[in-house]
Amino acid sequence: MEAAARNYFGVDTRNLTVSQGAALAAIVNIPSYYEKVGSDPKVTSTLRARWAWVLDAMATSGAITPKQRADAVFPAFRFYPPGTTEGQRQYMIDVAAKEAADRLGITEDQLARDGYTVHTTFDLALQDATTEAVKDTKNSQGDKGGNAGKGDKRHQGVTVHTAVVAMKPGDGAVRLLYGGADYARQPFNDAVGGAVEAGTALDPFTEARLDGPLTALRKTAAPTPLQLAAAYATVAANGLYAAPYTVTKITRDGHPVYTAHPETRRALNEKDAFMVSASMSKTGTTDKETTPSPVPSQQTPQLFYTAGAGGGITRRTIWSTALNPQLTVTVALFADHPGKKKNTTAPAQLPNDPPPAESAQETTAEIWRLATSQGRVSTLR
Repeated sequence: MEAAARNYFGVDTRNLTVSQGAALAAIVNIPSYYEKVGSDPKVTSTLRARWAWVLDAMATSGAITPKQRADAVFPAFRFYPPGTTEGQRQYMIDVAAKEAADRLGITEDQLARDGYTVHTTFDLALQDATTEAVKDTKNSQGDKGGNAGKGDKRHQGVTVHTAVVAMKPGDGAVRLLYGGADYARQPFNDAVGGAVEAGTALDPFTEARLDGPLTALRKTAAPTPLQLAAAYATVAANGLYAAPYTVTKITRDGHPVYTAHPETRRALNEKDAFMVSASMSKTGTTDKETTPSPVPSQQTPQLFYTAGAGGGITRRTIWSTALNPQLTVTVALFADHPGKKKNTTAPAQLPNDPPPAESAQETTAEIWRLATSQGRVSTLR
């Protein structure tokens, strides 16, 4: 019941409303059937009837008051169906649901409750494969549970984070959004909300004349991975900035109510875009002892750039970006440890074995290979 409360409503059992509790009671006899609640009208109608029956029985027995019964509203479900991307799914749903609700000018509860279907840009097969690739990287660092170097006192209490964004330059469609190892353990999405030290990752833009959405880039000491990916996607598109988006279409009862169109504007002239590209090619990587890993794909990146915050044994953040006109992949590798105040964190040193730049580059290269090995079209409902 605790897992169901968190998956369906994002709360602990002690915080369930009467309506939510009644819904879980209605689901518990055949949970597999009700996985499609919210996306399948027949399933939703059946559950709504059972939910009402449970509430009526609660009112009859005196478990709730007549007013509570009268005020009960069928709850909005946040997680359906479970799908294959168990630890990742809710990161994507949260981002797409917020975007979809904003596009329609309604609340997320209305979106979930009123029979809408949201089609997204996400590639679920790539999301699954990325999860495994990141897990392999963490395991090679002795980090099987998300905490770096458990057997090494120098890294005791340090958590290593990986955020990954892949998007289409000149269009803005977000194909991949890896925000953390497991939403149940870390609901905060590092890919869209994590303010990560930029360090030298922004150095290629230093001399360029920036316009539009990129004007604030130089003043941003801690951009989100999504922001940085969008900036480098602009370079890949010869200076054309495309606003990132995750929703391609929204339908209701089978009828389209929203269709996405790329929102673009020039943020770099072609000369400055070339200058940024040249700077990326020249500097390449901040760790001279490492070189970009080969990408075994027919569609190789034109540029592969790695930079970060801190240097040598004080490395705190590593950014690695691969790009060409068809795809931009950005990986951020960073660490933190518990802060002095309760429920706070502070930047920490990344483990040095293996070298963090090498790990970030290998992860980026593998994700690039996975993303370009075959064309994929996926829908998350």
